[in-house]
Amino acid sequence: MQVAPRFRSQGLGRVVGGAIFEIAQGQGLHKLIAQMTIDQKGAIATVERMGFRQEAILHEFVVDREGTMRDLLVMSFEVGGGASSAD
Repeated sequence: MQVAPRFRSQGLGRVVGGAIFEIAQGQGLHKLIAQMTIDQKGAIATVERMGFRQEAILHEFVVDREGTMRDLLVMSFEVGGGASSAD
């Protein structure tokens, strides 16, 4: 999810995120994944407040607009408390 700069800090990400959680639960999904570069501190803080936890950092995995290699942070959230051992 990306929010245009002029719409940031208005709670839009939180509202859209809440809708995504609701849809995920309704569809019986087990896990949501969020990916961002590690320098996106605001995005990281937002998804951490939603309950996401760090899974991995992929070093020099993303090339930005200037051609600079950046690390990718992968975070996850267990929607339904995780899959059972029978899954």
